[in-house]
Amino acid sequence: MFPPHGLVEVTEVGERELAGCKLAVVGFRALVDGTRLLVPTARLKTSGLRPVATGREVAAVYAVLRGSASGRRPPGYKWHQILWLRLNTGSLANAAEVVRDLVHLKAQRPLSATERRILDVAQDQLLLELSVVTRQSRASLERHLLRLCRTGLKKGA
Repeated sequence: MFPPHGLVEVTEVGERELAGCKLAVVGFRALVDGTRLLVPTARLKTSGLRPVATGREVAAVYAVLRGSASGRRPPGYKWHQILWLRLNTGSLANAAEVVRDLVHLKAQRPLSATERRILDVAQDQLLLELSVVTRQSRASLERHLLRLCRTGLKKGA
C-alpha cells in the first residue's frame, strides 16, 4: 500500500542514473490506475509504503465499519480536508472510518459532490485491498461492508 496511490505492486528493483549519480530505486505500479512510481530505496521507510493488511487488521476494519460515526463535523471545506487527510495516510482503518462516516452521513442527507468523490475513492481503496487479502470478489465485499455500516447506523440511532 502506497498512499495516496493505493495498492501497488513492485515492478523493478535496480539502479538509475540521475544527474550523473547512480541511485538505487524500486519501481511500483498502482493497481487502481496503472500509475508508475520510482522511489529511491533510501526513501522507502519515509514514503508511507506499508505491507498489505493482515487478518487482524481486516478484523479491526470490520469493527470500525460496525461502529458509530464520528461526532460533530466542522464546516464543509474543513470536513472535506479532514477526510482527504485521513484517507491519504494509507491506513486501512482510516479509510474504513471515512467510508463509515460518509455512509452514515448519506443516511441523513444527500452527499455533496466532494463527499461522493471522497466516498468513491475510500471505497475503492478499501475494497481493492480487502479483496486481495480475503480473496473475495469486490461485489460480495461491497455488500458485506454496506451491511456492516448499516449495523453501525442501527446502533447509533
